Amino acid sequence: MTTQPATPLSELNPTATGYAFCERFRVQTDGTTDEDIWEIPVGTIITDIWVRVVTAGVGKTTDYIAIGDESDEDGFIAGFDPNSVAGTIIGDDPTERGDYLYDSTKKSLCGKVYTSTSTLEAVAEVATALTTNPIFDVIVAGYRVKM
Repeated sequence: MTTQPATPLSELNPTATGYAFCERFRVQTDGTTDEDIWEIPVGTIITDIWVRVVTAGVGKTTDYIAIGDESDEDGFIAGFDPNSVAGTIIGDDPTERGDYLYDSTKKSLCGKVYTSTSTLEAVAEVATALTTNPIFDVIVAGYRVKM
């Protein structure tokens, strides 16, 4: 059996206006430095974000790392402990979600629409560097549409 590469939706249907996507970004931080994760293109609608801890950080436990953009540094994930156990999923509990996402309170859109480019960021709120840097995956789901 042979497989062929997928044909982009825009080639199958030239009048298509968008498609769903899901991306994973691996991030490592010392806990004191903000990390740019992704240059968000125009026409992106982010509907969900989750964080999966790959390697737990070791160090100060009273601080957190948030996931947001240039407009709201904790707009997607309000904050998580960089010392969280490997395998922990953040964002599956509505109380962990930021202002952009559905968190038991219906928002006007339940997501964020980008009509201009922006940067998805991991914002560190740790006063002193961790002795072991956390590694985590940021999983982003949503849609890309022509604008």
